[in-house]
Amino acid sequence: MFDLRSWAVEVVIAIFFISGFVAFYNTLAAWLTHNVARYQRGPLYLRIGLNAFAFLLAGFCLLAENWNPTNSEAYMNWALYVLFVPVIDRDVTRTENLLRFFGIFVFWTLNNNLGSVIYWLSLIVLGAIMVVSIKWARLIERSRVLSVGLSMWMAIAFWVTQTQLMAINVVMGVVMFALMELFTVLYWSADRRSKRERAELVEQVNRDTLTQARSFFAFKDESMRLLPRARRRSEPLTLAMFDIDHFKLVNDEHGHAAGNYVLTEVTKIVTSYLQQRIGDTCALYRTGGEEFNIIFLDYTVKEVEPLGRELLKLVRDHDFSYEGHELHITLSMGITGLLPGDMSFEDVYERADAHLYTSKQEGRDRITAGE
Repeated sequence: MFDLRSWAVEVVIAIFFISGFVAFYNTLAAWLTHNVARYQRGPLYLRIGLNAFAFLLAGFCLLAENWNPTNSEAYMNWALYVLFVPVIDRDVTRTENLLRFFGIFVFWTLNNNLGSVIYWLSLIVLGAIMVVSIKWARLIERSRVLSVGLSMWMAIAFWVTQTQLMAINVVMGVVMFALMELFTVLYWSADRRSKRERAELVEQVNRDTLTQARSFFAFKDESMRLLPRARRRSEPLTLAMFDIDHFKLVNDEHGHAAGNYVLTEVTKIVTSYLQQRIGDTCALYRTGGEEFNIIFLDYTVKEVEPLGRELLKLVRDHDFSYEGHELHITLSMGITGLLPGDMSFEDVYERADAHLYTSKQEGRDRITAGE
């Protein structure tokens, strides 16, 4: 016999469950983004981590269903929810969606009578839901009505196969899933909107508006974070500091607009080269007027020095033309690496600065590298 009070309690518990799931899912995504997404295969590790978490939690719900049959309906809803809800996540790829629907298919099969005609008909509906959710993923993600509607479709397709249950239990299973999805849509969309706004503000602070290189604030923050990580992992960390030779003359003779043009062009050259050669294991920062720094992760000074020489050659050979004036632009660079005796990143920075000064003193358009 259906007990409305027990069902109401289950709904409240489900709301707390999904609140925790969404909060932890987003926290895990943020942690993985902060720690692994900067690597070349980081985005892949990020998606694997999030999917593994969802499948582990769904597996736990299935175990709980067997351990505690009294509340099996609630556990089934939770498992279905954990596998299905990430269609709201705008970052989920088509491959991930296929993987999740395979998980749903396994769940579906474990909780059904394979000899039932309804089961086989429900698989057709499940396939249709998969096609819709993958083909129109962006549209569904932007629409609360479509998200909840697709969830209702999923819930109905699953719960009507549970022929061992009373009709009222089937209806309430569908209603509970719909309430869970509605709460998630409202909570997730508000949480994501808030995170996007914060991320935009952080990006504005961490990005140089003229050159689009990372800013001095990002340099200070990330250098403090990367140094202990390099030590913890016993990985090399190398800093290359460079500035534009005779930059003041460019401003004095051709105006600040010409100087801005040179800064922007140099940034494009350096960024493009580094992205092609080593990907995301380094970052370019504009730390002063014409001063830039590059932090190389897991690269030694000997490995960075030839990269630096190539950068100097690219800039030296580049055609800098501004309002009919040909500008001859060169760089001077100092390179050093993290040493065991360094107390802070300031020690690395000061050595790189001293090497850069040596390059200036010895005629510019050159590199001084060393520990």
